[in-house]
Amino acid sequence: MRVLDLTRPPSTLSFKLDLSSHSDQYGTRLDAPQLVLEEGLSVDQLPVDRLVRDSVLLDLTSKTPGEPIDDEDLEGAEEEAGLTAREGEAVVIYTGWRPMHGQGFKSPVLSTYAAEYLEFKRVSMVAVDTPCLDELGEGTFSAHEILLRKNILVVENLTNLQELDQSRFRMIVLPLRLPAKATLVRALAFLDD
Repeated sequence: MRVLDLTRPPSTLSFKLDLSSHSDQYGTRLDAPQLVLEEGLSVDQLPVDRLVRDSVLLDLTSKTPGEPIDDEDLEGAEEEAGLTAREGEAVVIYTGWRPMHGQGFKSPVLSTYAAEYLEFKRVSMVAVDTPCLDELGEGTFSAHEILLRKNILVVENLTNLQELDQSRFRMIVLPLRLPAKATLVRALAFLDD
């Protein structure tokens, strides 16, 4: 077994989550349902087994910064990989986005149709290599709303996805046990030899 670290470290030691300015500086983080639902689960209330998931990697590197990822894009990525996201799995979306490469903070975003598609598939978690599932500066977080209201966890700002050489793997997301709506995490992929 090989272990690959998917964690983007924060570039600042003072972590303050501000949804209106999602940024690469915050590092890899997890959003819990309480982010959109007052009565939703906070990070410390998440069952530990929700943080250990069989995962599927969907390659969407063909999308350009700011371009929406649609349900048809997700279906096409599944078809190209010869697999389908299963109920209870984590879906890891690889866009190839990298900060400081002339892209600023503009990154591919998840459309409401894509979020609804993942909700329909009853996945457990959606993870991306971008600073935010939703378009920054828009003030609306429709993909977050759709997913978190259905108790589908969101992990943002992963890194090293280009090093994943398997479409299916086990992923562990390790947050501190804090009564928070969102927090920094360590994300690890466990790969077969």
